Amino acid sequence: MEKSLQFAINEVVTTLWIVTRPGVNSTIQDIVFEVDFDSISRQIKGGLNPSEVIGIWTSEDCAHVVADELLKRSAALNEIAQAIDEAINGGPGV
Repeated sequence: MEKSLQFAINEVVTTLWIVTRPGVNSTIQDIVFEVDFDSISRQIKGGLNPSEVIGIWTSEDCAHVVADELLKRSAALNEIAQAIDEAINGGPGV
């Protein structure tokens, strides 16, 4: 008796959401973007650095949750860095 290979595809993914490492003044729009299989190739050719990619999600909501947390942590680190700079240099912008 010949066995047949059976499988089911529950969901075909055509869109992905990339979250990148935030910079000092990054916004959510800067670090979260939608790609499909054609545009991800263009992103890489255009300079998307894999080391700057935090993750790739199939859910926009999940990508935004991660990006929001990254932006909060980045802002907190920037505040600490500014406070250290002010303490070392004697005041803001000095």
